[in-house]
Amino acid sequence: MKPLALTCAALLIASPVFAQSSTAPSNDGTMKSDTQTTSPGTNSTATPNTANPAKPGQGASVVSTKDFVTKAAQSDMFEVQSSQLVSRSNIKDGATKRFAQHMIEDHTKTTKELKQLLQPASAEAAAPKSMSKQQQQMLKKLKGLKGDALAAEYRKEQVAAHEKAVDLFRAYSNTGDNEALKKWAGDTLPALEEHLKMAQGLAK
Repeated sequence: MKPLALTCAALLIASPVFAQSSTAPSNDGTMKSDTQTTSPGTNSTATPNTANPAKPGQGASVVSTKDFVTKAAQSDMFEVQSSQLVSRSNIKDGATKRFAQHMIEDHTKTTKELKQLLQPASAEAAAPKSMSKQQQQMLKKLKGLKGDALAAEYRKEQVAAHEKAVDLFRAYSNTGDNEALKKWAGDTLPALEEHLKMAQGLAK
């Protein structure tokens, strides 16, 4: 019986030590397990949503096929029509007029490409027939200007329009659900980024 008694006594003495190793009082007096050694945000069981981080200018948002087709087509319309207006004007800024002609050619090309991609019956959206109301207002404003004022406003609008286009095409190339349109968005993106750089250079 003595060995058994000694064993029980040893277990009773050791049990507080084990209890202390598994829990420890926190600063507020509550008990806290020592297995929770990671700080919030590290090795958490919850998976952070990092697939589409929202960063300005990075096109991180998810764009539906319908919205992409609508905005891409309307962007082309504004680019072509506003650039035609400047190209036919009597402004003296040769660089701006050359840029406008370049925009007419490139965006006429992408308009045709988009229409071809929308031909299959499986296409989720049809191209719109007119620009957005905001784009119509911008075009109307350009039509009311002449000379240097027209050139300056056109350059400013080109920077803003291409910033939106770059974000749109980048977003859809990353998150689009129509594979043909997604590939086209990715293939077209470098040209739009180059357009933006050119527009920013003119606007300086």
